[in-house]
Amino acid sequence: WRKPLPKSTVAQVYGDGRSVSHAHMKHLNSMQFTALKSAERKLLPRVLLLNIALMFVNYLDRTNLAFASVQLNKDIGLDPASYGLGAGLFFAAYASMQVPANMMMSKLGGPMWLGTIALAWSAVAACFSLIRNITDCLFVACAVGAV
Repeated sequence: WRKPLPKSTVAQVYGDGRSVSHAHMKHLNSMQFTALKSAERKLLPRVLLLNIALMFVNYLDRTNLAFASVQLNKDIGLDPASYGLGAGLFFAAYASMQVPANMMMSKLGGPMWLGTIALAWSAVAACFSLIRNITDCLFVACAVGAV
């Protein structure tokens, strides 16, 4: 935790009272800076709310197999060892795809990549309804982890 700089130091450094966290904006004039801060203030709650909603849905998706495992035991004969293998495949695919996903995001841009991931994730998650045996379950768990 850093102590904030005294007002006099900030005013000396930036000339118009900008905080140290806005050092990357020092090339903007005062009017541009004010407009940018206003837009940021209006946009931040919307983006933050969307991000929280997506994180919640992501959490539900990542844990849905655990909730469904009881019914899957009856329907397709999913035993605890197969469930553990599916969970392991899911997390192995999930962890191994983090770096490639971030590389793609830097190439395509955040909004385009988020839309692509959302569509792919929904298509693969819908495949859970098509599971008929343990092999299907393991394949779909791995695919959901990769997305």
